[in-house]
Amino acid sequence: MIRVGIVDDEPVARAYLRSMIERHDDLEIVCESANGAEALQHVAEFQPELIFLDVQMPGVDGCEFLRRLPDPKPAVVFVTAHDGYAAHAFEIEAVDYLLKPFDRERFEDSLRRIRKSFAQLEATNLERRLRSILDTQGTGDKQYLRRLAVKQREEVIVVPVEEIDWVQSESNYLRIHAGKAEYFIRHSLAALEAALDPGHFARIHRSTIVNLGRVRSFSPIGHGDFRVHLRDGMELTLSRRYRDRLKDAFPEFR
Repeated sequence: MIRVGIVDDEPVARAYLRSMIERHDDLEIVCESANGAEALQHVAEFQPELIFLDVQMPGVDGCEFLRRLPDPKPAVVFVTAHDGYAAHAFEIEAVDYLLKPFDRERFEDSLRRIRKSFAQLEATNLERRLRSILDTQGTGDKQYLRRLAVKQREEVIVVPVEEIDWVQSESNYLRIHAGKAEYFIRHSLAALEAALDPGHFARIHRSTIVNLGRVRSFSPIGHGDFRVHLRDGMELTLSRRYRDRLKDAFPEFR
């Protein structure tokens, strides 16, 4: 449910917007304001998450209202009969710009943008909150990652690092293999390698990190490279360039 505020000095315009909004169960009108000064009070009292904002109003107009609005600001859709405010709407990263008069089809198009924007914001905020509470482990001054927060569709999944079998770099993403599950995160392999405990994880190839606890055996394949056999039957390649990464866990590679 998105909490909505309407700010417009024209009663007919407010009624028209209200009729559009009330068609949708995921929108809840929490306040209506006839000018910017009144809207500032209503925002403080009702805390709308989205505001349909007229620009030209007597007294405190839409632009002045936005300047006075404290952070964090709600999302804004400009609603105006004048196209000269488009640049300002872009500057404040407005969700959309509805030019009066607009029809139902244009409103529905705007609503699709609004929903997409809120879905992305919700997922991002949830991931940020999860990352802020994910604890680390380690000894001394060095702390290592214990969990990953992975955004997948409409949710964020918490993956304990001990459940990770191996990680594969693919372009700008990492594919996390954990049992039968696979997850994608936008991250660099080098950054993840630095965050993982080297006593449990090692980089064995320019595109691969492996959980050392999942390794069953090694077999040479020539030129200093090895085949890495995991307990689930998966086979990976250990490049001779990365053999030194295993010397602490496997003295045979010293």
